[in-house]
Amino acid sequence: FPIYSSKIEGQPAANIWMFDTGSLGCAGIEDSWGCIEQPQLDWYDKESLNIKKEFGENINHIAFIHIPIPEYVNVYDNGEFYGVKSDEIGCPHVNTGFFEHVKSNGDITVMFAGHDHNNAYGGFYEDVELVYGRKSGQGCYGRVLGSRVIKFKEELDSEGKLNVTRDHYVIYANGTIR
Repeated sequence: FPIYSSKIEGQPAANIWMFDTGSLGCAGIEDSWGCIEQPQLDWYDKESLNIKKEFGENINHIAFIHIPIPEYVNVYDNGEFYGVKSDEIGCPHVNTGFFEHVKSNGDITVMFAGHDHNNAYGGFYEDVELVYGRKSGQGCYGRVLGSRVIKFKEELDSEGKLNVTRDHYVIYANGTIR
């Protein structure tokens, strides 16, 4: 989903990727959490190339997934993360290579996952930020309610080139911001 620039007509400033991980079953393993499967990887590679051909590479790409990819474990295990981990990391048993595709395509700089309601941590793994969203609803389990807010900022440099930066933070149900 492109987010078009307010500074340059017809030019995307950002692109939001949404990948359906399903809920259960990955690469034929039924007792696994869901994952991004090969047809989705093929689609992503094709669309990534199409966007670059049409609009160039100066677009801020972010991705949303439900089930975290296995690299979220690496972020936590490396000990270089911010936030709170209060849940097991419920990723698939199989690593289908989505992260390798992200690195190869060189466009997605951050991805946001859900699934584990009591996890609210993030960190960088090989220069890609992997972040848990926040549990925002009243249903199911989870103790700390809030919403993650993502803000984009556009600026034109002296040569008219569009620069887009991104920031994100959490607003908790009690109104505090972190």
